[in-house]
Amino acid sequence: MSLSAEQIQKNYEKHLKIVDTYIGDRKDSVKKLISHMEETYVMAPASGKSWHHNAFAGGYVDHVNRVVEYAVKQSRLYEEMGGSIDYTEEELVFAALFHDLGKLGDGDSPNYIPQTDKWRQDKLQEMYTPNGDLTFMLVPDRSLFTLQEYGIKTTE
Repeated sequence: MSLSAEQIQKNYEKHLKIVDTYIGDRKDSVKKLISHMEETYVMAPASGKSWHHNAFAGGYVDHVNRVVEYAVKQSRLYEEMGGSIDYTEEELVFAALFHDLGKLGDGDSPNYIPQTDKWRQDKLQEMYTPNGDLTFMLVPDRSLFTLQEYGIKTTE
């Protein structure tokens, strides 16, 4: 699968609208982070292998937008069915927005770079490969580290 330039742009605009709609006090810092990482943020895949989710240009934002949408729907359904909600909608959306942030890299260098080895593309369906120039971190650790680097506070 691939997205057209128009689809990528539309997804990015939707993403920014999600930030404007749901994020409160942290909005300016979040927008600063997104702006600094903009090219990588917009064009990054959500994974490196085609048999994983959204391993194509623009896949990251597409994936995160859907995670936000379904998290909000699921939360509302849970509450409608009598579940007790102990978090705010902003907390829910914030967690959904940044659950995979570490997949983008460190803010200056991308985490995924295009795979140039034809054999690995054909035999392993590896469209992207991890950027060996980055310090190794697990995705959740890099996500929290990146948020911290931009002064974006998190809670438990």
